[in-house]
Amino acid sequence: MPIPQVDYAGFAETFDKTRSLAEAKQILWRRLFEKHLGLNAASRLLDVGCGTGRFSTLIAQQFKCAVVGIDPSASMLAKAKAKCYNGVEWTIGRAEAMPFADGVFDACLASQVIHHFQDQRRAFAEMYRVLAWEGRLGIRHSSHAQLETILDYRFFPSALQIDLERLPDIGVLKDLMHTCGFRLVTEHVVCQQLFESADDYLAKLRSKYASVLSLISKEEYQKGLNEAEAYFETQQLHKDDKYACITFLVGAKTDDQAPPSQQEINDPDVFSITSNRTTANCPSRSHKPHPRSSFPRSG
Repeated sequence: MPIPQVDYAGFAETFDKTRSLAEAKQILWRRLFEKHLGLNAASRLLDVGCGTGRFSTLIAQQFKCAVVGIDPSASMLAKAKAKCYNGVEWTIGRAEAMPFADGVFDACLASQVIHHFQDQRRAFAEMYRVLAWEGRLGIRHSSHAQLETILDYRFFPSALQIDLERLPDIGVLKDLMHTCGFRLVTEHVVCQQLFESADDYLAKLRSKYASVLSLISKEEYQKGLNEAEAYFETQQLHKDDKYACITFLVGAKTDDQAPPSQQEINDPDVFSITSNRTTANCPSRSHKPHPRSSFPRSG
């Protein structure tokens, strides 16, 4: 049975409002990008599946480096361009056939987009191709175990089944990385806050902030929303409900087989796993800048 696809022409309208990066999350991911992707002012970064450019603009602003965002959705890119931030070059295109020459980026970021790739192996091969030697790939992605802890699925159970089908688990991604040539693959489990309050959360649900909510039936969506509203009329928001974990996978374009450095950011919300075959649940829950011309196009 084919996995349903999201219509991003409509989703782009509310994406930025419901998926904005809070200051604490910006600080956390800036530190992770600096440490694990080696970003600095001289870096050249490609944001694959950039959407409305949340991370593209954050990285360009924070590191003052050259950034390119690529996405197949004209609607999402229109929203990105509307931010009028001049530090990012926006390109329409798919991850499986990117219009860039070999080895022109120091880092690639793929944030919660792997399930949108039509051919995941080809997309990984393309990211490997456009990276310079010793360049790094960073992937933000939810494992199957992490998905099962997210509050949304309590109210929308079929959404969980859809996401379990369309999101490959972490072991699959590690295998893809190795198959396509990436080495020194490390896994970092990051706990991050999703919303501030019950009202904030319900507002997100009403706007269908998660793309999977547009893939379930209207009847289930309305039933789940009603249940969520009723639940928070009688229940206090548990502190754990506000948080979810996500995995940050990092790999390098190198033939180095040495173990990765054990030095880590001193942050209680980051749990790092250096074994290439290990997975884990969230540890805190039970339940000089390059000009644009430096990105030569292929062909």
